[in-house]
Amino acid sequence: MPTREKQVQRVENEYGAALKDKPFTKALILRAADFTDESIEYIEKAGGEIKSISAPETLKEEVEAAAVLVSTSITYKAMRNLGRSAVYPSNKPIPHDATQVFAFSLFLLAYILEPVNQEGFDISLNDVSLRTILQFIGRHPSAKEELEQIWNNTMSIAKQMSEAVFKQAKGNGPKDVEEWSIGLMTLTKNYVLQRTAKDPAYTDDSMIQLISDSLAVALNAVE
Repeated sequence: MPTREKQVQRVENEYGAALKDKPFTKALILRAADFTDESIEYIEKAGGEIKSISAPETLKEEVEAAAVLVSTSITYKAMRNLGRSAVYPSNKPIPHDATQVFAFSLFLLAYILEPVNQEGFDISLNDVSLRTILQFIGRHPSAKEELEQIWNNTMSIAKQMSEAVFKQAKGNGPKDVEEWSIGLMTLTKNYVLQRTAKDPAYTDDSMIQLISDSLAVALNAVE
């Protein structure tokens, strides 16, 4: 698997010209490249084997892979900020509340895909949702046999989460659901863009902390 430095260099060499008028997509791919080393660490913690992975063959495949990696990596970081883990070791059962984590990651994925598609891509959330869940548990021995149930539970939890989150927000009203969603969407997009924009008003850590706060609201809403 390539190191972070080599991955970033490859992205710049292969797609620099194609991404010139796609600032969000470029930032997303570079964010994903930055997460390469961290993803290796997560795989090792989960008891997986590090194997060489061939690079995507097209720009669209590169973007799909980047969207999955960035949404799951943000979730890992947010969970860690809450003192919880989103690493599911292969020698332990997948916990029942893992689907809550998967559902939150799909929210992030949807928020990432919106500006990507606005820049000329056509990537459906359904096309990459399953890959996002597998990013968490793909190497778990029970993932294959339980995948359909995990998928169905995740979709159900995502719906419950969107309907119930306002109960944990100020005001106990539907408006707060919208504010929670818009706030999380803005944070997610800004976090991606910060990879290339370097706005001094934001830091990676401060944005992850705010995303963690949104995650806490979401988890509390369905627990």
